[in-house]
Order: sequence, then C-alpha cells, then structure tokens
Amino acid sequence: MKKHGIKILCAVLVCSFGLSLCGCGSSGESGSPSLTKSPTATPLKSPTPAPTPTAEPKINLALGKTATANCIQDDETTGGPLLPEYAVDGDDATRWSGLGPSLTDDRRVFLLDLGDVYEIGCLFILWESMDSAYKVMAAEQEEGPWHDVISQPVPDQIDLFDEIYFDKISARYVKLEMAATGYCSIYELEVYEYGVFPQPTPDPNAETLVNVAKGKNSSASAFEQETGFGADLALDGDLLTRWSPGQGTEEELFLWTVDLEQSYSIEKIRIYFESCQTDFLIETADTPDGPWKEIGRDSDVGPIVYELTPTDVSGRYVRFSRAGGGWGSFYEFEVYAKPETA
Repeated sequence: MKKHGIKILCAVLVCSFGLSLCGCGSSGESGSPSLTKSPTATPLKSPTPAPTPTAEPKINLALGKTATANCIQDDETTGGPLLPEYAVDGDDATRWSGLGPSLTDDRRVFLLDLGDVYEIGCLFILWESMDSAYKVMAAEQEEGPWHDVISQPVPDQIDLFDEIYFDKISARYVKLEMAATGYCSIYELEVYEYGVFPQPTPDPNAETLVNVAKGKNSSASAFEQETGFGADLALDGDLLTRWSPGQGTEEELFLWTVDLEQSYSIEKIRIYFESCQTDFLIETADTPDGPWKEIGRDSDVGPIVYELTPTDVSGRYVRFSRAGGGWGSFYEFEVYAKPETA
C-alpha cells in the first residue's frame, strides 16, 4: 500500500509541476513578465499626389476665321497680295497690309467674322507698322448696331503690340477703322472671350480723373467746309475725326470753344493734334464773354498728344485759338476734372 501511495503522490506532484509550467505562459498572476510577441508595425503608404490641374486652353476666336478689308497692298515689292486672312492665320511672319491704292472711302477698314456670337473682352494686335490712330468696334450683325470698343492713338513704334481689355460685349463681327491716309499693316489679330485673361487691376493709388468735355457743346469761328471737319468732331471720342479750320491767312485768328456746362477745377487738358504749324493759346473763363485766363501756349507741334497740367485753374469754358497762315487741327480735345466734381 505504501509503494502505491508514493507512486500516486509522485504522479500528482509531476502533474502539478507540469500544470504550473504550462500556466506560466498564460497567466499574468506569476511574478515573471509576460513574453507575448510585440505586434508588427504596418508600413504607411505614401499618399498619392493630387494631379496637377490642367490649365484651360486659351482659345483665340479669330484664328482661321474670315477676314476682309477695303484695301490690300499688292505690288512688286510684296511678291503678291498681303491678304486680310494673313492677319488671322496664326503665323507672325505673314501680314495684311492696307497700303493700297487711293480710297474713295475716308477710312481703311479691316473686318473679322468670328463665325458665331461670343461674349468677348480682349484683343491682341501685333502690328507690322501703324502711323495713325485707329478705332475698334464690335457687333452681333454685320450691319450693326456697332459698339465702340476703343479709340486708340498711334501704337508705340518701339513696341508695336497692343493689349486691349474691355467690358463684356456680345459680338460676331470685329471691325478696325484707320485713317485712309495712314499706313497700316498687321501681323496677327487675336480675339478672346471675356474672362479668359484677367482684366487689369486699376492702381488704387492712382488718381482718377474724368474727361468732362466729351460730348459737350462746342463752337468754332471756322471749319473746312469741303471736308466738314466741324467743331463737335473734337469731342466725339473718336481719334479718326477732327476739327480743322483750314490754313487761312496770317491776319486771321481761328477760335474753338467748349462749354463744360458748369465750372470745374481743371486738373489736366489733353489735345490729340493732327498738327499745328502756328502759335496757339489755351484759356479758360466762367462766361462765354470772358474775362479769359491764359493757362498755356505753344507753337508748331506735329502729330502729338499734347498735355497741360495747370495749377489752381477753374472755369466753365475752355478756348483754343491759333493764328492763320498755316495748317492746324486736332482729333480730340479733352478736359479732365476730379470725379467728385464731375
């Protein structure tokens, strides 16, 4: 009996010891730390970069469209006619030239048909040469009504590239008008919808002035009867129309006057001369009979933009006078005042 008891006791002890060993790996109650395996870190995937947005294509509405003109240069020096379509073919090496024969019209005209109506707001013109002012108009139909886009002085002869931004206009046709006596030649004309290019932001620090003479009443002592260059043509905002009294004699004095309809503090006067070969004088007054106050004088100016910036000058009437005996006329006479007084 004792031997069996020892065997049984030994078996119990062995089983107990084995269970104890098994329990070490699964129980946290033992004094030895748990040897559980550390979790494996999951590698982070690199974020997929967002695709770079593709810029919207800037579509030149004029490219390859129908262009016509009332004059085309075609002589032995050009090797063939310099056609209007060359100004919208996308090739800066080809051009249209309006240096054609004498015109019965008083203007050279370049007409572009965009093929459909668009809301346009920007024109680029790369000139080969241009020696007169020009006017740009737009319309939905060829017969009009035409909306004035801009009346522009002669381009800078060093940088013959004009960028023209304007308020939205619905148009299918774009028309350029230039003086019949002037030379005009275009490498490329581009037209874009409004908003394709951002409109230039005005300088908030720039002083804003208003032309208070535009569209006002004017009078003149003389004008060229055969051409009809009347006094009001210097106030119509069109740099292709002008007032001209003719040549006259040295004993004559030609007068041109604008009524601003109220008195203004005059900040600037700008005159777009066709030419003036004689002495001239600029004056202001509060009544049509004076007294007149001189604010500037000069003589013998060519086709230039002439400016005066008088100090402490006001008046309702502005008068230009010049001696006879030579030619003298101007396309536009502008009088500027601050907007709060306009």
